[in-house]
Amino acid sequence: MAAAVAALAILDGVDTNHAHDAALADVSTALREMDRAVRTFNPARPMRIYEKVSIYQDANQRASHWALWRERNPDQADKATPAEWDAEMKAYGIVGDAVHGAAQRNTFFHLGTMPNMVFRHSFLTKLYEDLSEEARADHQRRDVAWHEFGVLLRNRCVS
Repeated sequence: MAAAVAALAILDGVDTNHAHDAALADVSTALREMDRAVRTFNPARPMRIYEKVSIYQDANQRASHWALWRERNPDQADKATPAEWDAEMKAYGIVGDAVHGAAQRNTFFHLGTMPNMVFRHSFLTKLYEDLSEEARADHQRRDVAWHEFGVLLRNRCVS
């Protein structure tokens, strides 16, 4: 009972009211606190919440997307120091790292798909085959939706 009360106290302090463009470092902090609540409730329970939103396939993809975004948004890029940008970029997880870090069973991942720089490889194009000029214009403005998924890994099987 005391563990449940302690876990609820942790969860009560977690800020999950983030805007779609909130700093992902803040989202990672919330995920870390949720993981701490799960472990406080039952330390023996083999369930974890991964602390980073995992978007990128590898570090090169992450670096190239960030470099392109900063190039296209110089007014935003100048608002933070290089160290702040590095911290924010590193808050975006790499899928392979998340899976590799899942040493225990029943691990939850929060996965997101970042818009691809190439229109024909974008989410809408690949999934919905939307090749319209409107979709292309939205893509070029980078005014496209991210997609987020919750994934549960149970004994090396995704459910």
